[in-house]
Amino acid sequence: MEEKKIKNSKIYATLLLLLLLGLISFSPAIALLSNTVLIKSQGTISTTQITARSGFPDDIQAAVNVVAAAGGGTVYVPEGNWTFNPSSWPGVTIPNGVNVIGAGIGKTVLYLPDYPQGGLANKPFPNRPFFYCVGNWETDKKVIISGITFQGHVEDEEEILCGVEVVGVDNFRIDHCEFIDFDNAAIFPRDCRGVIDHCIIDNPYKDRIGGAEGAYGIIVLGDYTAWYSLDQLLGKYTLNTVYIEDCNFSRCRHSIASNQAGWYVVRHCTFQKPRPAQYPMIDVHGASPGGRGLEAYDNTFIGSLYGGSSISVAVDFRGGGGVVFNNTFIDCAYGVKLSVEAPEPYQPYNIWIWNNQMTKQNAPNEGTLLLNTGDYKEGVDYFLYAKPDYAPYPYPHPLTLS
Repeated sequence: MEEKKIKNSKIYATLLLLLLLGLISFSPAIALLSNTVLIKSQGTISTTQITARSGFPDDIQAAVNVVAAAGGGTVYVPEGNWTFNPSSWPGVTIPNGVNVIGAGIGKTVLYLPDYPQGGLANKPFPNRPFFYCVGNWETDKKVIISGITFQGHVEDEEEILCGVEVVGVDNFRIDHCEFIDFDNAAIFPRDCRGVIDHCIIDNPYKDRIGGAEGAYGIIVLGDYTAWYSLDQLLGKYTLNTVYIEDCNFSRCRHSIASNQAGWYVVRHCTFQKPRPAQYPMIDVHGASPGGRGLEAYDNTFIGSLYGGSSISVAVDFRGGGGVVFNNTFIDCAYGVKLSVEAPEPYQPYNIWIWNNQMTKQNAPNEGTLLLNTGDYKEGVDYFLYAKPDYAPYPYPHPLTLS
């Protein structure tokens, strides 16, 4: 009898082992469950941290789906150069509460390969995002995208490629990522709040395809129905504010642009090689309703020369308001431009400009701080001194420290 019990125990142990192995390998897209996986008393498994089998879009999506079904967590994308040419767009849809983390810039590379003309899948979206992060403004969830190189492929600027699009996510973070050759925008936050930090955005294809189309770095859209007062926005992390810090931008049409009442804060960033050279490196759009405004400080803007002369503009207010201070403008024709584009109340108004440095490296002169192309009045529409009672939001942003 005792021998039979021992034999049965061995059989049960073997069956349990086979069951666990089956659960761990139940999806071909999941290569590894992390050591945080818990086997509960009921026999279920909590899959909150998963390493995808590969960086192919279907494998990432399968891992994201498992983590989302478990209530949220993190998907790790392994190191390697992974072709990213999904059968439909978006490439990967990421719900609020799921993070996707790679092995680092240049280590986890998702790239769109060469393709025959017209060979991209039909787009169901206004653009073709590699990652589409979507939420319902839940305050208890967030999305983190980190440690990935996203590389597009542009033949004629009809691809409408986007690296990461974020919609309705509160407290998103995109950090330590690289974006190469996206003819729409590298990052496209819409009606959400979060931080973009330590990213590299570059469009080398603009040296091959000229003209003024495409190649935005970041496009910030807000809630176009709400035109908030500056007191609700300046120095705060609230509403639909997007913070952009410690990033590097090259060869963009506009490195950062805003529309539909979008508000962004850009600080400790470097901008260079605008394409075309005369296009402002960052701007607030003016078309009704344009961007609500910006805070730009502690940045370096390096202009491009044309015919030996500087023709670059660093900051362009086509609408909205805000503050511009403590920036260094190198080889720029103009540091700040006030443009005429939008009717009231969207036209440039309540803009404070102070303590910026105009300097040169290759240009024949240092340029001019302010270009006023409209009938804007100093002391009424804009002010050349520090805004009273203004205090910047703490740097670095608290989300980058967690």
